[in-house]
Amino acid sequence: MKKSFLNNIIDAGQFWGFNKKHARRVSKIALLLFDELQDLHHMGNTERLWLETAAIFHDVGKSINRESHHKLARDIIFDCTFLPFGRKERKMIGLIARYHRGQLPEDNHKYFKQLDEESKEYVCKLAAILRIADGLASKVIKSFSCSINNHTITIHLECTKNTNVLKAIKKADLFEEIYMRNLILELDIVQKPAKSILN
Repeated sequence: MKKSFLNNIIDAGQFWGFNKKHARRVSKIALLLFDELQDLHHMGNTERLWLETAAIFHDVGKSINRESHHKLARDIIFDCTFLPFGRKERKMIGLIARYHRGQLPEDNHKYFKQLDEESKEYVCKLAAILRIADGLASKVIKSFSCSINNHTITIHLECTKNTNVLKAIKKADLFEEIYMRNLILELDIVQKPAKSILN
């Protein structure tokens, strides 16, 4: 069921312009982060599926309009009635995808302001994870783990060579605001990494 569902999402994404490998990688990273941060966000399988769907769709439409592809992704998800979600859930998933880049959610944004407070919280928590996942999509990163204390969240990255994590740091603003901790990225360069969890 799930495999079929994800294949439908990917097929739909490819119709609008879609990098399947990047989408799958970002999705894997996002879900691993979601699992590692469970003790902080206390969300369950439903929210995990929202995140997975938003991650698969986050770059849809990039070939149509690179600059506004995050808003195109939002609108496409809103209109994807074949997805197994109601209208409210599609609105939330669309907004998670929309906020993977660009401005942070604000109460005066057209669609975000229509959500109730609980839904806004879900969107912010999941978009924060997606922003970091998108920033960590480098192919040289083979695995990672998180450690959490009262002041920081440290992501330990195992890489085959040095990689620029500046993109992830630049996208940490919402993450640090929502999870109320500073984000630290630690790189461990290894010659022969264990089997990658991201392939």
